[in-house]
Amino acid sequence: MTTSSMASLQGVSSSLSSASTSSIHPWSYDVFLSFRGKDVRQKFISHLYNALDKRGISTYIDNELERGEEISQALFQAIEGSMISIIVLSRNYAESKWCLNEILKILECVRTIKQIVLPIFYDVDPSDVRHQKKKFGEAFSKLKGRSEGKVELVLKWEAALEELANMSGLELKNYRKESELIQEIIRWVDFRVVNHTPLSVAKYPIGLESRIQDIYQHLSIGKNDIVCMLGIFGTGGIGKTTISKDIYNRISSQFEGSCFLKNIRETSKRAGGVIQLQNTLLSTILGISFDVSDIDKGINVIRHRLCSKRVLLILDDVDELVQIEKLAGDRAWFGSGSRIIITTRDQQLLKISEVDSEYKLKILDDNEALRLFSLHAFKKDEPLDDYVELSKQVIKYAQGLPLALIVLGSDLKGQSIYQWKSAMDKYKSFPNRNIQKVLLVSYEGLDDTEREMFLDIAFFFKGESFAGVIKIFDSCGFSPVHGIQRLIDKCLITIEDEYVLMHDLLQNMGREIVRLESPKEPSKRSRLWFHEDICEVLEESTGTNKIEGMIIDMPEGEDVIRLSPKAFVQMKGLRVFINRNASFSSGPNYLSNKLRVLDWFEYPLQSLPPNFLGNRLIILKMRGSFLKELGMGFKFKLGIGGCTNLVKKMGDDRQSILATDSTRMEDEISSSHEEQVHELAPPMNSRNGSSALQVLNLQNCFQSKSSFFPISSFFIVFNSSATLKFLYLSKSEFDSLPTSIKGFVALNYLYMWDCKKLEEVLELPPNIRFVNVQGCKSLERFPEVSRILEFNGSHIRSLQQINICGCDKMHEKIWNYKVPNSLLWKGHYDATVFPENEIPGWFRYQKEFLENEIVKRGDNDFQLRKNEEWVINIEGPHYLKDISGIVVYAVVFYKEANYMDTIEDVEITSNSSNHVCRINLSEGVSLHHNNTTEVGGKYYVRVSYSDLESFKVKVLENLRVQLRTDWASFRVPYYRSWGANIIYKKHESRAHKRRKMD
Repeated sequence: MTTSSMASLQGVSSSLSSASTSSIHPWSYDVFLSFRGKDVRQKFISHLYNALDKRGISTYIDNELERGEEISQALFQAIEGSMISIIVLSRNYAESKWCLNEILKILECVRTIKQIVLPIFYDVDPSDVRHQKKKFGEAFSKLKGRSEGKVELVLKWEAALEELANMSGLELKNYRKESELIQEIIRWVDFRVVNHTPLSVAKYPIGLESRIQDIYQHLSIGKNDIVCMLGIFGTGGIGKTTISKDIYNRISSQFEGSCFLKNIRETSKRAGGVIQLQNTLLSTILGISFDVSDIDKGINVIRHRLCSKRVLLILDDVDELVQIEKLAGDRAWFGSGSRIIITTRDQQLLKISEVDSEYKLKILDDNEALRLFSLHAFKKDEPLDDYVELSKQVIKYAQGLPLALIVLGSDLKGQSIYQWKSAMDKYKSFPNRNIQKVLLVSYEGLDDTEREMFLDIAFFFKGESFAGVIKIFDSCGFSPVHGIQRLIDKCLITIEDEYVLMHDLLQNMGREIVRLESPKEPSKRSRLWFHEDICEVLEESTGTNKIEGMIIDMPEGEDVIRLSPKAFVQMKGLRVFINRNASFSSGPNYLSNKLRVLDWFEYPLQSLPPNFLGNRLIILKMRGSFLKELGMGFKFKLGIGGCTNLVKKMGDDRQSILATDSTRMEDEISSSHEEQVHELAPPMNSRNGSSALQVLNLQNCFQSKSSFFPISSFFIVFNSSATLKFLYLSKSEFDSLPTSIKGFVALNYLYMWDCKKLEEVLELPPNIRFVNVQGCKSLERFPEVSRILEFNGSHIRSLQQINICGCDKMHEKIWNYKVPNSLLWKGHYDATVFPENEIPGWFRYQKEFLENEIVKRGDNDFQLRKNEEWVINIEGPHYLKDISGIVVYAVVFYKEANYMDTIEDVEITSNSSNHVCRINLSEGVSLHHNNTTEVGGKYYVRVSYSDLESFKVKVLENLRVQLRTDWASFRVPYYRSWGANIIYKKHESRAHKRRKMD
């Protein structure tokens, strides 16, 4: 890269901050008046000033100067502090050197702070000013005569007058009266003062800066030869409008015209709404009033009048494609260098519109959320001491949604602790109306079937397997592939690691939607989840055909339901019944044959009701039940863990199958080692006879106690399963994973933790993603791990993580590599966890956190960290041809082992590239050292690596490395230290040689 191109990149990356200072200028005045006093002060200027003042327009004229003040400096400061300069060019104007010096200063401000200028040609013609002719020229000649020896200054004056005369201005000769000219000036100024006043953004702009920096990377502001369209999407209340307003304020002054079209969704619903939006767009950018009468004409006017202008257009809150088509339907409508930003809740609109880049707005992390909430609730950065625990509850409830944090903070401000507790209890049952109103918009944009799927997920399937949910919805006739994509596009759900997730506030909204179906009679609602409502329906037999689903999660101490035997008789439309923990005094004598999901913990009877055929069941889970037998016709979607009396179930294909406990609502089946288990055969797909098994749980299979099903038999019985995705072999006794495992082509997840006798894992399936052998203390041969740690990478492209925490013999092998960069490897992997409590000394950049910096309250560690503590700056330059990569190392103390599942990543940016490098710390080979355990927790070390190739440049200037966390709960682990270091290829070469010598 050349020096000039590097400078250009640096200029682009720094222009955001400079744009901020220019476009959000702290104006002292709206208007600065420049005039020749003896020509116009007594009449024209006096009347103009009074008219501006009556309109509330702050105006500066030189008679405000105090006697004795240095006039030139004061005038220059006034010019710099004015949004608009009105220059009244009269016959004797050019005779004054002060007036001409004012022009020089004004034109300087036009270039530096984008000041607006309006020339008024008062009894002079623009051509006279341009060429200094007639009376105007005579006055200028007098000044030149007094300025002998100042040739350079005179030339500047001449150039300035020519530039001014070429600007669009107003001429007195075009108006019958001076008063008409003054009224036109007032209209012109009014319009520009309004349109150049910065948009109101946020009282407390927490979290905006980092997100704006991310978005700015997508805008390519430095490229003036293209028209760029950017889409910003996210759920309601996440801050799309706030972010786009801030961006508008920062960069609008860099364009010939700009327009922020707000509330497009609401405005377009009104009669003539789209036409109104077209007129606003044209008027705001061009500075003159428009009255377009129909939409098609508006399109043509936009295209014709703006095709040569470099404009900034923000379309805020778009929810229909037609809105984009009528306001910014084609890039050719706008001049080169234009930028169009669209904010929406619907990602699909952006895809159809073929925007150049999409940006999904992220929720606030816990630190940002706490600050924003505290500022609204307490007017300070942190909670008051007595409110810390309650504040944690609010943060957990809001889950990083800015709208919720602002509304709740304002709502709870000044309230007592008792009032806070009461409010939080209310929010859980009845969501705040102001939050609900915003979130409801996305739901209202769904069709009927999509709404049904949304409500089902909110009630029953949040956190469940994506594949399982698809099959359930398919059996209900919901067209799930298209419908679920619509929910994703609307930012109502997300799919992460093949599970369906939903924000808690959206889940609460779904529950509230159903509650409002019948606020006072639960039996008339479509779905039930509140335990008191369910108890009323089941104990009093008030169920109706309207009830489609129930999910029971009883609070501690209230776990018994006195079921009326006929409770289910009227619920003929029941599709989903899930009992997580309730005990029933008796069982049902009827169940709906429309059931797709039957999950009944401790089912109290030995058989299912005689009417129940189960021919539509997708999921059957009967953990800890008293079942002895099942009827004919059931599909092979079973989870019957703890059913000690169950002997066998005969399937339609006459194959005997058995099932035990399972962890997810998926297509599942597993083997039990209970004494009465007699045989196990692979379930067959009734259509084609092939194995349909997707999840198999063989945990706790001890060969020494039971010979009915040794692990090796599994690989014979289920030879090369084409469908098996999840395999659970944990806590089983076998010494070697059979090499035939590589024949299981669909297997993605393999769990073998705490298999104490396991010594070797020689092969893995070709599409495996995750392997967990944590706690396998005898394991010492695992070629895949060796390949990764020896820089050879994995031959399995899909592999994301191998967890070998607690595998002592494997640890010993790894730590035989006594070179610093033995921490690193190449290939698909990004991270690891290593058994040391301190950052190695060869790390050049380190940050230590002292224990007294942590405020410990209750059982949790409440972490107070400034943003800069999570950032390490590495000075450049760094030449990529010499670099192997960058390694980041963090020492963390976890109070509970499940915090290993929290999300951490590292974001690396450079001022010489618009690209961002992100590394997920949860992927790779995971280890911890058993000797590092302390009271109440354990130390872990996370190490991440990147080759930095994503920057796509040859030279990297200063690097900014930022550690980010997104914790599942508010309990943040204690960071002891973290650091970063550049690894050079010459060091890597030495490490390779040393390993070969060892």
